[in-house]
Amino acid sequence: PEFRCLLAVSIGLLAWAALVYGFSGAYPAAFRRLLQISLGIFVACSVYTFVRLLKHITMFIFVLLTAGTISALVGIGQFFVGDPFISMWAALVRPSEDRLSLARVLIPGLAPTSILFGYQMATFLPLAVASLFSGPMFISRIFKVLSLLMFGIMMCALVLSGSRSAIGSALFGVAFVVFLLRRRSFRWTPRLVMGLIFSIFLYVLVAVFYQPARFLLLGKDISVVVRLSLALTALKYAFFHPYGTGVYRPTEEEYVVLDFDPRVGAFIGTLTPHNQFLNILVYYGFPGLVMLIVFYWILLKTLKRSWWVAIRNQDACMWIVGGLIGAFLAYLINSMFHNLGPFVGDWFHWFIIGLAFSVHRLILSLH
Repeated sequence: PEFRCLLAVSIGLLAWAALVYGFSGAYPAAFRRLLQISLGIFVACSVYTFVRLLKHITMFIFVLLTAGTISALVGIGQFFVGDPFISMWAALVRPSEDRLSLARVLIPGLAPTSILFGYQMATFLPLAVASLFSGPMFISRIFKVLSLLMFGIMMCALVLSGSRSAIGSALFGVAFVVFLLRRRSFRWTPRLVMGLIFSIFLYVLVAVFYQPARFLLLGKDISVVVRLSLALTALKYAFFHPYGTGVYRPTEEEYVVLDFDPRVGAFIGTLTPHNQFLNILVYYGFPGLVMLIVFYWILLKTLKRSWWVAIRNQDACMWIVGGLIGAFLAYLINSMFHNLGPFVGDWFHWFIIGLAFSVHRLILSLH
């Protein structure tokens, strides 16, 4: 029933988006966005339908981590070598000249953009750490060694990408998973606090030894500061268009009224809110935002119920549920600083969404 509820909300948001695009006339963007959402829903349904048994779920996670590691290795090659790794990525993605130039500065791995690369690494890293807590009868030591190796490669690539939000959210997800699976407690709140404190320590440690000026905001980069202006202008725009416009392109009159911070163009380059929820708000209005909140509420409530059942019965799936919780928390935190999400530009995340409900079904069927 939980997956059906999530599916109903997803289809409802897809239908609402189609209406918004139909009335706004933003047809080029409409086709791309609606296709991405439809593809994502199809991916989640496929995973939920075909990945049913514990061994299938385990193998599926291993395949995802392997794919992430390969992408990370390509990203490391892009950072240190450049070509042929950039050319390999360009042949797969076929980017514009601007994106190709950007890829030589911000590594994308095998993802379409460096932003999506950060999203994927932040999601995979908690899962990789969680696999180290699996029982000896469930996964061999070789698998755990491989998981540790994959974690190291992906963490290295993520640090080289320079995405502060992705690195911080990934470290939080990893720390949360470690504290959650070591204690195996019903309560999340203490683990969240400990994970936050420890992840801040790790983030500062990375910053001090890698790029202190950028990571600790010691230089001239004030992109973090002007994001508040982007958030406020997005809220103002939403009140002008409460049902959404499908795109975020203020008219000249609105541009003056919204009073954008003039530093945005120099340090960020786009006027987008850089927050998944605010981005949905300006695209699909308040109805879209409500549906997105309900979507995540169903998802997190399902994961919480899975954890309770697994911990009560000392289930072999505990490590999977803990890893998924950390992965979704890391994804959500990262999306607070970027525009992308399952309903805007990121169909890949639906693999993890389908997996969460597949695990939930398995746990309930065992008990």
